Amino acid sequence: KTATNRRHHLLDLPGPAEDSLADRRLDLQRVLAELPARQREVVALRFLADWSEQATAQALGIGIGSVKSHTSRALTRLRMELVVDGGSHEH
Repeated sequence: KTATNRRHHLLDLPGPAEDSLADRRLDLQRVLAELPARQREVVALRFLADWSEQATAQALGIGIGSVKSHTSRALTRLRMELVVDGGSHEH
């Protein structure tokens, strides 16, 4: 195949469905809302605000070890709910 034919072939591949993307966002919001408050705060500061462990610890008035343990627990929960479960939850 020529480069042009390959390019057209790639453009014809289906992308992720908008509904699927919206469902995944809703699943993420749901799981984040179900986290304990402290885990949710740590995840928000560490990953959404891109703060360091030190800055997060200072802002929340906790030790770095607590930031690490809350982060670990939250990420484990997110992985369990979103990766293993495939992001599909029936309520």
